[in-house]
Amino acid sequence: MNLRILSASAAVVALSLVSCSKMNDLHKPYLEKGETVYAAKVDSVKALVGVNSQVLDIFVPANRVSRGVVRWNLGQDSLEFSLPASLVSPVRVVVPGLEEGNYTYDIVTYDSYNNKSLAYEVTSNVVSEETMAAHKDMMTKSLYYSEYDACLKKIASMYPKAKISNAQNFGGSAWFMWECDPLPGAKVVFRYINRDNVWTTREFAGENIKKKAWESSLKDALCEPKDQVVFYYHTVYENLGFVHKVSHRVDLGEEYADRWYDYEDEIRIDSYSYPEASDNW
Repeated sequence: MNLRILSASAAVVALSLVSCSKMNDLHKPYLEKGETVYAAKVDSVKALVGVNSQVLDIFVPANRVSRGVVRWNLGQDSLEFSLPASLVSPVRVVVPGLEEGNYTYDIVTYDSYNNKSLAYEVTSNVVSEETMAAHKDMMTKSLYYSEYDACLKKIASMYPKAKISNAQNFGGSAWFMWECDPLPGAKVVFRYINRDNVWTTREFAGENIKKKAWESSLKDALCEPKDQVVFYYHTVYENLGFVHKVSHRVDLGEEYADRWYDYEDEIRIDSYSYPEASDNW
C-alpha cells in the first residue's frame, strides 16, 4: 500500500515539473530579454493646417525626453526633431514640402538612454496655395459685401426718399400729392404707360417738391375714367462722393497655422437708388 502511494506521489511531482517547464518555455524569451523600458509618451498634439506644410504643436513631458521622430505616409517619410533640456511645451515642428491632402502622423520620443516611447497618432489636412487663396477670397468678398450693405444703410439714413399720397384721376389726368419735404440733390423717377400705350419715364427734381401740394406732372399718363392705372416711382441721389475705408484683421480659424491676415479696401458710392415703389389711382 505504501509503495503504491509513493509511486503516485512521484508521478504527480514529475507531472508538475513537466508542466512548469512548459510554462517557463512560454515566458523564457521575455525573461531573457529583460524588462522593456519606454520613454515618456507625447501628451497631446495640436495639428494646424498649413500651405503645403503641416504644423504640429507637440506637448511632451518636460525634461524626460531628448528627441522625437515624426513619421507619415505609412512610415515612408520621417522628420527628427530635438528637445532641448530647457524644454518649454509645446514644441512646434513644421513638416514641409507636402501636397494638398489628408495626412496621418505617428510621433515617438526618445530619452537620453535611447529608450523609445509608444507612438502618438494625429490626423490633419494640408492645403495648396490655390486653395488657400480661394478661401481668403471667399472670406474677403463676404466682408466686402457686408461692409457695402452697411454703407447703403448709412446712406439711406442720411438721404430720405420721396413719398406721395392721394393719387387721383381728375377728368382723365393723373394727379398726386407729395407727402415729403423737398429733397435737394435728389430726383424722383416715374415709370408709367402714356396715352400712346407706351411705357415711359419722367424725372422730377427733388428740390421742387412741395409738401401737401398737388402735382400734375403725369398728365400724359393713360388714365381713362373709372379705370385704375398703376405707376411706379423711385428716388435717386447722384454725385454723392461717399467713401468708406475697409480695414480688417481676418481670422481664418484656429485650425490654421497662419490664422490671421490683414484685409484693406475702399468702398466708393457715387449714386444711390431706392427700390421702386408703386401707387395707383
